[in-house]
Amino acid sequence: MTKPVQPEANNLAIASLVLGILSIFGMGPLTGIPAIITGFMALKNPAGKGMAIAGIVTGSLSIVLVMFILLFVLLLVALGAFAASSYDTPPAMDAPDSFDSSFYQQRA
Repeated sequence: MTKPVQPEANNLAIASLVLGILSIFGMGPLTGIPAIITGFMALKNPAGKGMAIAGIVTGSLSIVLVMFILLFVLLLVALGAFAASSYDTPPAMDAPDSFDSSFYQQRA
């Protein structure tokens, strides 16, 4: 009786999938870029092709998500700076034009 042959594991595909999942759950580009690289390297081996594609997709998704978050934060900072600069400055209190001396005179 012959023993069934198991397909060889594609370690790069597994690494790509793990790195892609880590990139979605908070690691961002730190693990997203290696997930994409190892995913494309793993596509050369037909075993584990689905895991390699999943690693590429999750790594790419995390990088795009981080770029949108950075763009949103930069937009908020720019809008905050624009809003802060649009306020009128109040007149200075020690300027001679704004001083009313009749206010401090004693009335009999």
